[in-house]
Order: sequence, then structure tokens, then C-alpha cells
Amino acid sequence: MKLRDEPPAAPSGPAPTTEAAATGEVQPATPASTTSATEQEAARAAERSCIANVTASIYGPSNDRVSVLQQQLSTLNDQLTATTDPQRTQALRTRMGTLRQAITREHGNAHTQMNDARRRCAERHRPAPPPVR
Repeated sequence: MKLRDEPPAAPSGPAPTTEAAATGEVQPATPASTTSATEQEAARAAERSCIANVTASIYGPSNDRVSVLQQQLSTLNDQLTATTDPQRTQALRTRMGTLRQAITREHGNAHTQMNDARRRCAERHRPAPPPVR
């Protein structure tokens, strides 16, 4: 998976507050809301950075393991093409099925780890919701 070479464009202007979004009103930027918007943008940037780092640390090794399994699968497929012995054919097909299952498990494990890591990044970098009055 290729990550972006350039960061995404920053949104123009401060984000409307929750109350303004609910009523559809646009409030003028005040120093407090600008600071809050700046903090929110910094938190979003930190979350994106966290996700990019865990993506590389999870999918990189996983893709390497899948690549090794696919190479083994290719080798077995070449052997299957060259053999005429029914017992050998069955043994190769069984081993190929096992390798396909291993690839599927590896993808599933990587996706599960990535979902957990995304959640942890969000919990770590998103600000706590404001208290309800």
C-alpha cells in the first residue's frame, strides 16, 4: 500500500463548532475557537501520522510473509504442471490449499491488527468530547 507523498490540503477556515453545525449558523472566528481549531488540526495530523506509522509496521511485514507464501505456491504450481503421478498431484494440491488458507489468515490477521491500531490511534489523538451540560 503506497502512502501519500504529500500531506492532504488543510481545510480552509476554522471548523464550525458543534452548536453552530447543529443550528446551521456560522460563528466568527475568535481567538478561543482559532486555538481550538488549531489544536483539533494538530490532533488530526497526529492521528494521521500514527495511522501511517502503524500501517507501515503492520502491512509491510504481512506483505512480506504473503509474498513468501505466494512464491511457494508458484513453485508448487510449477511442480504440479510437471507431474503425472496422481498421488503426487493430490499431495501438491493439498499443500497448495494449505498455503492459500495461510495467505487468507495472514490478510485477516493484518486487517484485524490494523483496525485495532486505528482505534488506538483515534483514542490517543482525538480530544475528549466536551462535557454535557
